[in-house]
Amino acid sequence: MGDLKNTTWLSIQKVRRRERRTELIRGLLEKTIITSLIILIIIGLISIIFFFSGYKFTRQALAAEIKIEQPAAAPAEEEKKPEAKKEEPAKISDGQIIKTLKAVCSANGMNDPKNNEVCWQTLWAMSYQESKLGYLMIGDQGRSKGWFHIQTKMHQLSEACALDLNCSADWTLKRLITKGFPIYWTYSVQSHNGFGTPAAKRGEYAEIIKKEIASLDK
Repeated sequence: MGDLKNTTWLSIQKVRRRERRTELIRGLLEKTIITSLIILIIIGLISIIFFFSGYKFTRQALAAEIKIEQPAAAPAEEEKKPEAKKEEPAKISDGQIIKTLKAVCSANGMNDPKNNEVCWQTLWAMSYQESKLGYLMIGDQGRSKGWFHIQTKMHQLSEACALDLNCSADWTLKRLITKGFPIYWTYSVQSHNGFGTPAAKRGEYAEIIKKEIASLDK
């Protein structure tokens, strides 16, 4: 009888332990299932958000591409910039140029025939080298103007004077004289072009002017 009681008691304990294990396992399974469902729901929501966000961005990108590919509208007639006027050469004959240069030389004390000849020929050659005797009145990206391509802003000379043969020749000659013209001919002529480069320091501009003067005698 005692063995039966012990056996029954042990059996009941085993059953209870099995039931507790079963309940524990069932609880763990339920928690796992619930956690998995929550994770799946969160992943689904994130996927939906990214899907619609991507769709929105794609539409914006597509609209931007379409906007870029569209040709720019032609400017209205009133907005079109007027065409720049072409520079016209000075309408003065060769004889008038020489006559003007001789008069400028005489007005600056070069009355002696020999000095007068050196003077006007030098001015003629410089004008030819700089502006081709009035055919190219702008140089140095717009900084130099007139018959002798004078940098008007730097030298504080009016553009009207630079474009006038008599006025610009008179200004140029007076500047040459301050540099020692005609005694220091090479230095004074080279000073018109400057001494900022090795070629200028060698007096190459002055040599070019000499060759232009020599061409007058041919």
